Amino acid sequence: MSFLSSVKVAASIADFSVKKLFNMFVGNTTVAALGSSATDAAPLTSGKNMVTGADGTTGVKLPVAEPGMSVTVVNTVSTSDLKTYPNTSAQINALTATSGAFTIPGGQEAVFHCDVLLHWYVSTGSGASAAELEVLNGASATNATTGKAAILGTGGALTIGGALTAVTSIGIGGAVLTEAEMEMLDTLSAGVATASKAAILGANRELDEFHTAALYIGAGAGTLVGSTAAQLDAAVAGTPLVYRTNVTAAQVNAGTTAVVPAVASKRFQVLHISMAAAGGAVSGPTTVEVIEETAGTVFLSHVTADLTDGVWHNHITGTPVITGITNGGMTSADNKALLVTKTGGTDFATATGLDVVVVGYYTTT
Repeated sequence: MSFLSSVKVAASIADFSVKKLFNMFVGNTTVAALGSSATDAAPLTSGKNMVTGADGTTGVKLPVAEPGMSVTVVNTVSTSDLKTYPNTSAQINALTATSGAFTIPGGQEAVFHCDVLLHWYVSTGSGASAAELEVLNGASATNATTGKAAILGTGGALTIGGALTAVTSIGIGGAVLTEAEMEMLDTLSAGVATASKAAILGANRELDEFHTAALYIGAGAGTLVGSTAAQLDAAVAGTPLVYRTNVTAAQVNAGTTAVVPAVASKRFQVLHISMAAAGGAVSGPTTVEVIEETAGTVFLSHVTADLTDGVWHNHITGTPVITGITNGGMTSADNKALLVTKTGGTDFATATGLDVVVVGYYTTT
């Protein structure tokens, strides 16, 4: 049905010029977009224009703008933008007069209203361009695709096949990793220590190099290894070692402080032990002993009366109660430390501590 029929005007009583005028403003006209600027764009002559051939560069040009006019432009190409230019000296919205083009996204329309002479105001159904709509085309939940929108899947999951780049940091739960922290995890090799990088143990829990100012061995807080690197090297070679330890009164009472550290798969051959009270004479216990951990084997035991301030006693001086040290020495069990403890009476007191010197060497099992 034609427009004239719809408004009850018989086509037979309307002359050609009237029909042409009505069609200009209310009829649909198909126009192919042309050119790349206002000078060579395809001119529009109807009130409603179905435009073909849009490719993001080609365009159309509105008629001379007169107040009260409205022109509808439909971009029939769903995948490309359409440029729409004003006529000479006219302007669209706040764009540049004559040459400023308004872009209609693919598959959408725009209605241009002339509010004042030589000025068009345009309203659009959507501000998304064809390129922006293309970002949504083919996007799928969970799996991220290059050049497409990312849509989270069930539970907020998103699978990324390539690299994930963040500007400043990446947050997971309550943890936030900065670029510097992530750099510590970059290019790691299991079992190989690298400066300023995190360390990953190898298949056998090994690490090729490790530096530390203090070494603790054992469960929980562990026991501080008192030996220097040179002493440990000497221990491997069987060179005699001298351990001198100041054990506090509280440590003597606890009975867990090592004066010779345990070394895996090695025994310690004791050649000599001396002890002396520090900070006063000892009172309280019956004896003070150097024993092997776990088994409690006594290597040297002195009565409290021997332990006066600064006076040294060994296995042949003073009054040793028990001594397993002979001319050939005494050997601990594998991987066992030597400890200082007390027996009988009350707690170790009066003196602030006990100095203990142990001389010997490690041997293999």
